[in-house]
Amino acid sequence: MTQGAAFFDLDRTLLAGASGEIFSEAMQRAGLSSGPFPGEKFLFGLFHRIGETLPAMAIARQGVTVAKGRSAAAVQVAAESVVEQLVGLVQPFAETALKTHRESGRPVVLATTTPYDLVKPFADALGFDDAVATRYAIDANGNYDGTLDGPFVWSAGKLMAIQDWADHHGVDLAESWAYSDSFYDTPMLDAVGHPVVVNPDPRMVLVAATRRWPTVNFDVSPGVIKIPDSDPQLGFRGLFLPTSAIDDIRGPHSVFPDADDPSVFLSAWYGDLGLASGVPQSIYSLSTDEMEQIGLRALVPGQVWEFAQGEIEFTGWTRWSSFQIAFDPGKEAALVASVLAMLALTVSLFTRRRRIWLRARDDEQGSTLVGVAGLSKSEAGDVSEDVRAVQQIAADHIAGRKAAANETTSNDDRKSEQ
Repeated sequence: MTQGAAFFDLDRTLLAGASGEIFSEAMQRAGLSSGPFPGEKFLFGLFHRIGETLPAMAIARQGVTVAKGRSAAAVQVAAESVVEQLVGLVQPFAETALKTHRESGRPVVLATTTPYDLVKPFADALGFDDAVATRYAIDANGNYDGTLDGPFVWSAGKLMAIQDWADHHGVDLAESWAYSDSFYDTPMLDAVGHPVVVNPDPRMVLVAATRRWPTVNFDVSPGVIKIPDSDPQLGFRGLFLPTSAIDDIRGPHSVFPDADDPSVFLSAWYGDLGLASGVPQSIYSLSTDEMEQIGLRALVPGQVWEFAQGEIEFTGWTRWSSFQIAFDPGKEAALVASVLAMLALTVSLFTRRRRIWLRARDDEQGSTLVGVAGLSKSEAGDVSEDVRAVQQIAADHIAGRKAAANETTSNDDRKSEQ
């Protein structure tokens, strides 16, 4: 067994939001999808706000059925077209965690429900060692056959998938890390020796507090101080820990949210902060490309760290709380609308969408020629029976009109004879 691996969830963990909307647009541009399904915008908006939901994942399970008949190669090309867009959604401080594991010699693995062919180009671009994702089975013609090749990689299915991956690669999950925001990834987080909750959804906040799992945020810095007016310029990265602890595996971390033993872990740097380069910088990040590290130090309130270029003191901390009180009189209507949208979306997945055209034109002999054509709106559809049915209806209608016209002519002839 190796020392372990690091598994990263994709949506709302590694990325700031969901990848599904981007992949959906890419499939539409490639002609692999007929357009957004009913309620798609609402569904993605709900995911951005509260994370995964059971109805959304139930719909995701039907993706393998919807994909039946599509070219796997065409899907891979569509996925490659949005790699740059997805990389732009990577949360700013996710790379720090990835770099830490790489420097420790641990493989980094993307673990996501998203289909493998869609997510693999992105995983390669970010330098992941592998991707554990939902795989669609492919037939002899290179098209998806409508079945799964392995588990649906979500919740317990994701745990099963990473266990299979770990067994195949000789990785010990007890020595591994897992990062996720989702309550439904609790089985995966519980299976590894070092679970880390990232930007948690509302239910995961409670789970993390109950199990004392560390919580981090990839969208904000632990803390950065820049002092451009000193000579040389100074920069500090800081991490405030309410109840601090440190070990060889997890490094500095907090074991309890209350300030029972507060401390600040600082790394100090001197050199060129790069502020005069003309390139915009984030106030939440410290570029150390042109700087030398002074050292690392843990400070308790009132303690001073003196070094050759100056000194810094941890003067104390201030307790604060954030409360939000809201009254939403339209929540009942929103709930009803949400349920109806989900039902409409579910119905649309099982409804065979198709179009039928009729074209009538006069020929040189004065007859009317009627043409019938059909187009399936799903790749696996067959409209031949529908075309024949409409053709028969048109033929019956024309025959009826001819019979009526002949009867009218006969009546006129009889009147003329009288």
